Amino acid sequence: MEKYIVVKEKFTHPDIGDYESYGIMSRDHCLLKIPDISVDYELVSSLARLMNEHDLEEIHMLDVVYDAIG
Repeated sequence: MEKYIVVKEKFTHPDIGDYESYGIMSRDHCLLKIPDISVDYELVSSLARLMNEHDLEEIHMLDVVYDAIG
């Protein structure tokens, strides 16, 4: 079973209105989630896949996301 999964959520922004975006959640600690990473599912999915392949510790989740989206 994968440790990290992609989650889709709905958000509202005052300038653009409603939109759907993807984040990453840890299955081991469901409260550990980085929401609203990107509207690009493929980008977020590839990040989650890399995190799973390298058995990333949760403490590094945010660093990986920041590095990926600059």
